[in-house]
Amino acid sequence: MKTRQRIPVAVLATVMVGLAACELEEVAIPSGDEVLIVHAIMRPDHQRQFVLIERSWRGDDDPADLDNFDLPPNSPQLPLSGATVIVSNVDFPGDPCGSAVAFSENAPGLYQSPANCPTMRPGDRLELQILEPNGSTIRGTTEVVGLDSAAVTSATGSMPFGSPDTLIFNRDTDTLFVALQKSHGRLVELQVTRVDYYGDLSTSEFDRSSILADTSEFRVPGTILDLLGRGEGDEAFRAGRRYVMTAGITDGNYFDFVRSQNNTFTGRGFINHLEGAIGVFGSLMSLAIHVDAVGDATDPREGTYRLTGAAAGVTVDATLSMYLRQAADSAELSAFLRGVWLQETEQGWMPWNPKGLSVDGGVVGPTFEIVVEQPLLDRGERPGTTLLLVGTWAADSFQVSVEDEAVFGTRTLGVLT
Repeated sequence: MKTRQRIPVAVLATVMVGLAACELEEVAIPSGDEVLIVHAIMRPDHQRQFVLIERSWRGDDDPADLDNFDLPPNSPQLPLSGATVIVSNVDFPGDPCGSAVAFSENAPGLYQSPANCPTMRPGDRLELQILEPNGSTIRGTTEVVGLDSAAVTSATGSMPFGSPDTLIFNRDTDTLFVALQKSHGRLVELQVTRVDYYGDLSTSEFDRSSILADTSEFRVPGTILDLLGRGEGDEAFRAGRRYVMTAGITDGNYFDFVRSQNNTFTGRGFINHLEGAIGVFGSLMSLAIHVDAVGDATDPREGTYRLTGAAAGVTVDATLSMYLRQAADSAELSAFLRGVWLQETEQGWMPWNPKGLSVDGGVVGPTFEIVVEQPLLDRGERPGTTLLLVGTWAADSFQVSVEDEAVFGTRTLGVLT
């Protein structure tokens, strides 16, 4: 049994006297030095090039000046306007774009090149020169990368990046083999991004995974996890979802930029190749391909279902290929919706063929609910339509209610079988 020790009265009195004699002094922390931050990635596969110039926030800026900018939750930066930005191809004296290509400021701190300038050939050295309004100069150099070809091989065959076709692979059993042929470059970056309901790349960080490799060939298991997703890891590929897989080759500057970071307390750790600023002036080239991830059916509720019937006056004849994230009583699901579906237009509800729309939902026991977010066919200013598919699974046929999440509540558009 533990006994409580008593503090001698004399010792306690001494401690109290010491605390009383200690006075806290208010100290004003001086503002830090302003640092310029440059982000400039030259893309020979793009018509226009961009240079973003910002200045670090020292803490003494007028908060009213910050209201005009969307600041991130971490260290904020402010755009630097009025700079002179020039990029030159030092290995191409006869560059038809001229010996020095001037960038114009088309947004605060964002500078844009003329179309197709400067000329960029694989292996060419580009020189960046930025003249600040106060007369200071920022310099940097990079080597233009060269990507000859890129291809991915799965169990169903090989497909080159840049193909208009869609690669379908089983994320539960298949492994993707990615191979790039490059003439110049250092780092390979493979990015997997989910396609949203507009057919565009999702901007959510949870729908994007990146793989960096200091090699031109590597294998990607379908079950690979993005360890930063959701805090505890999430699948880079989930069955029932459509992705864009992008393979890129980068130069050494970009390689150092992504593999190093600044320590908040010591200011060290970041590998910088710029003179007069921090950031990156690099080169990157990429090719992309569409990927549909499918999986093994390990749960009786998974499978491809045919939906027929009428909703909002439209005859529906579609298929729903449904996959659960895990075999459990309660689980998330994703599915491909194909065939003749319905869509709202300015003239009312019309037939629509989404050609593989990827949708999400969830199951609780036999009951499921699927959210179908889809754009207006006229792509107007109004938000898209959100439909709900609600039903109770059965081994044979069962009913599915199509509900419209309208502004003033949910209304049933029809029941499908």
